[in-house]
Amino acid sequence: MEIASVTSLECIRALLKLGFTIRRQVGSSVALERPGRIVVVPLGKILAGDSLALILLSARVSSTELACALTMSESGEHSLNLGNATLGGKRTA
Repeated sequence: MEIASVTSLECIRALLKLGFTIRRQVGSSVALERPGRIVVVPLGKILAGDSLALILLSARVSSTELACALTMSESGEHSLNLGNATLGGKRTA
């Protein structure tokens, strides 16, 4: 399954649903980890093509897995405040 593009926050939200945890935020990127894997996602970007492919390769996640995580139910979603944006669904000012 090919994913056209996702925002960086959608990508982070999907990786959290797939079992990754946030390790740290440095500048305009977030590092997520799962045992044996560390993935860095740039904030404030639309991810597509090679950028998204490299993130998925680093995460060892297929585009199908990412697509499923993107469409998962919102129940139990992580709430993460990243400056002006939030992964919990509400935007902060």
